[in-house]
Amino acid sequence: MNDSAYQVQWFSDAGLTQQVGDMTVTASELTATGLTLGQQYWFRIRATRAGQQGPWSDPATRVANI
Repeated sequence: MNDSAYQVQWFSDAGLTQQVGDMTVTASELTATGLTLGQQYWFRIRATRAGQQGPWSDPATRVANI
C-alpha cells in the first residue's frame, strides 16, 4: 500500500505568515481555488508518508491568472 501524499500550503505574503490555503493531495497536480485574480501567492510543499513529514520546500511564487 502506498500512502504517500503531498501537503501544500499557500500564502499571500513572502514571509509566509498570511496562510490562505492548505491541502493534502496524492496527485502530482492541484488547482488552488478561491484565489484573487492578479494577486501574487507563495506556495510550499512537503512529502508525507506513513505519518512522517519531510521538510518544507523553498517557497515558489505565482500570480493568480485564471
